[in-house]
Amino acid sequence: MNIKINNISAEQIGESLEIKGRIIKVDDSTPLIIKGFYKCLDCMATYEVTNKKLEHNTKPEMCLDCGSNNIKFMPNQSKYIDSQNLILEDIEEFVDKYGRKRNPNTIKCVVYGKDVNQHIKSDLVVIKGILNITIENEMFIEVTDICLSEEI
Repeated sequence: MNIKINNISAEQIGESLEIKGRIIKVDDSTPLIIKGFYKCLDCMATYEVTNKKLEHNTKPEMCLDCGSNNIKFMPNQSKYIDSQNLILEDIEEFVDKYGRKRNPNTIKCVVYGKDVNQHIKSDLVVIKGILNITIENEMFIEVTDICLSEEI
């Protein structure tokens, strides 16, 4: 579904969207844990946590064997992927239902792997991805495909 950022709503969370826009901010890339390995320092049990929701914190709250919260992250055994936040802006102003011109809206987009560090501020792009929401109720797009657009 091709949509303007201004028209994105909570009803579309979980849906696949296609958006055309201009990148107005590019954050530094950061590693994201895909599989985290942890060790309980009390009973020495080890745990592998698969990060299916691509969240930044995968640490278990307590050991499933002994109940201890003395758990250590094992970075050398864990697996990672690069991630990067982009802020995308609608190309044109929009007019609200009262006929007033408004500034273009923006949305955060998260790219992974091969798409990290491939785009710069002011790039015109077409983004395909899934509309998602953070724990803090911020909507964002998990990008599945991004490409430069010469024509918007």
